[in-house]
Amino acid sequence: YGTLLRNREFAGLFAAHTVSILGDVLTKVALSVLVYDRTRSALMAAITYALGFMPQVLTAALASSVVDLVPARRLMLVGDLSRMACVLVMTVPGMPVPALLLLVTVSGALSPLFRAARQTLLPEIVGLEGYALGRSMFSATVQLGQTLGFGLGGLLLVALTPRSALLIDAATFALSISAVVLLVRPRPAGAAGRPGSSDGFVRATLRGNRAILGDPLLRRLLLLQWL
Repeated sequence: YGTLLRNREFAGLFAAHTVSILGDVLTKVALSVLVYDRTRSALMAAITYALGFMPQVLTAALASSVVDLVPARRLMLVGDLSRMACVLVMTVPGMPVPALLLLVTVSGALSPLFRAARQTLLPEIVGLEGYALGRSMFSATVQLGQTLGFGLGGLLLVALTPRSALLIDAATFALSISAVVLLVRPRPAGAAGRPGSSDGFVRATLRGNRAILGDPLLRRLLLLQWL
């Protein structure tokens, strides 16, 4: 772990990953409480929380190839900027609940692309020999970040209003952007020059899905991941 963290680019990527995970969880918790405060409906609060996750299935199934067609660093920056913008708009006083639900849906739908961009950069930064260890650090951070995010979100909402907590969420995305800008260097898109790289991203994604599901080994690994 120490060797990986002494790699300047990996340290930047890991820092961006960590604060983005915290920001994601804080956003879901704070916004769910804000919607409950506005509606006094446990159902609406639950729907708000679920909308942070449910759209990710559709995005991953239809748009994953965007990660191959757009440089990963650029995609990470666009992702954090867009999510920060969504969170800042959520803090506008009097924002209608349907608008809040739309914002959390958009933010959730785009999240898989930005996480995939980080995973794409990982082997390029640490090489295949460091990939397994780096990937394990990322996975552990997701679990730890979600646990801490729920606890931190609860503590913040004891002391602050939901809108104030959302402003802190926005700051986490700003930190992620800074880490990427300062420590991660630009690289070309992974699919540049490959056959079929000019296809639309939906067509390219569906073709990739068929290739994965058609490979017995990859299909088994995918099933294990789902389980």
